[in-house]
Amino acid sequence: MAGTGNKALDPRKSLALDTIPVRLAYPVHEAAQLLGSGDRTLWRLVRSGRLAAVRLGSRVFIARATLEKYVSDNTDSTGTPVRRAPPHIRAAVAAAAARAVNA
Repeated sequence: MAGTGNKALDPRKSLALDTIPVRLAYPVHEAAQLLGSGDRTLWRLVRSGRLAAVRLGSRVFIARATLEKYVSDNTDSTGTPVRRAPPHIRAAVAAAAARAVNA
């Protein structure tokens, strides 16, 4: 894993989950640790608006409740991740459904 540049997956740079204190909000790199994801993935979600974040000075934080809701919304009742269609496919399906209702 050396040289991956991904704090969440590089054991030399990662934080042990038991060392991350319970807080109201986490910096992006700690939120990524909690989700078992990479920093880039969380930044992408924040930039796309799919994950709400708060800027305090130069730092960006994600609320614990936001992380919990994101996980809840993206897993089924067994905890299995839900695969969602890409946005352009969802938009096309919604448009077709709207046309069917209006027809």
